[in-house]
Amino acid sequence: MKRSVLFSILFISLFSTDIFAQSNTFPTTGNVGIGTINPLWPLTLASTSTITANTGIALSFEGESKPEIGYRFKANGLNYYQVIYNGSSIQWKHYLGAGNYQPRMTLTNSGNLGIGTISPVANLDIVSGRSTLRVAGNSGADSWRARILLDRGDNYRGAGLWIQASAESELDWYAGVPYTGAGFSIGYHGAQPEYRANSKLFIKPDGNVGIGTTTPTNKLEVNGKIRSKEVIVEATGWPDYVFADDYDLPTLAEIETYINTNKHLPGVPSAKQVEENGVSLGEMNALLLKKIEELTLYIIEQEKRIKKLEPQN
Repeated sequence: MKRSVLFSILFISLFSTDIFAQSNTFPTTGNVGIGTINPLWPLTLASTSTITANTGIALSFEGESKPEIGYRFKANGLNYYQVIYNGSSIQWKHYLGAGNYQPRMTLTNSGNLGIGTISPVANLDIVSGRSTLRVAGNSGADSWRARILLDRGDNYRGAGLWIQASAESELDWYAGVPYTGAGFSIGYHGAQPEYRANSKLFIKPDGNVGIGTTTPTNKLEVNGKIRSKEVIVEATGWPDYVFADDYDLPTLAEIETYINTNKHLPGVPSAKQVEENGVSLGEMNALLLKKIEELTLYIIEQEKRIKKLEPQN
C-alpha cells in the first residue's frame, strides 16, 4: 500500500511540471517576469501564443462598460504622460497638474488621427493656436527628400490642398492637380474649388500660365484687364533703319492708293487680324515708331518745299 502511494506521488511530481509549468516569476529581488521565467529587464512580459490575436500585452475590463484604461509614464515630479483607451479612441495625454490632462494626440477606432484634438474629423486633424506642419530633410545628398507627396490614386477629386476661408463656407480655396485634366490649379468655389472650371490660376504641363483661362497657348495669358506700374518689353528690329540713306520711303501717293484699297496703313494689321490674333506689344510699338519716323521725314520734306516757295511770295 505504501509503495502504491509513493509511486502515485512520484508520478504526479514528474508530470506536473509539464501540466502546470511555471510561466511567471516574482522574486523578492531582481527582474520580474510575466509569461517567462527568464526575465531580462526589471519587468519582462512575454507571450508564446501562435495565434496573432492573442499575442502581445493586453489590459482590459470585463463586461460591457468601458472606462478609461491604459498606461502612465512618469519622468519626474508631476511631469508624466498617460496613454488610455476609452472604447472609441486611444489618447495620449500630458498631465499639467491639478487634475488637468492636456490631450496631445488621439487615434479613433475609425482611423482618424488628431493632434491637439480628441475628436479628429479627418485622417489627420491638427488643431492648435499656431498649427504648423514641418517636413525637413537631412543636409547633404538626401536633403531633397524633404517633400510631401499627394497622390490622388485616381481622377476623382484631384490631389492638392483645400483651404477653408471661413466657418460658414465649405471648401473655398484649392491648390493642386485639378479634377479632370492635368496641370496645376489654384481654384476658388463654395463647394468644388478643385474643379478645372473653377480655376483662377492654371499652369499647364508645358509651362503655359493662364489667369482666368485653363487653356493658355502662350507663356502667360490673362482673360481680363492688367494694371501695372511699368511693363518692359524686350524687342528687336527697332526701326532706326528708316533714317538710313538707302531707305526706300514710299511716296504719299503710294500710301494714299494703299489706304483706298485696304482701309489701313501699310504694314499695320487690319482690325480683323487684331480681333483674331491680338497685338504683340513689342512688334506694335516698333511699327508705330516706324510710322512716326516716316511721318517725320515727310514733314521735313514738306518744310523744305515751303521754304523754297516763301521767297516767291
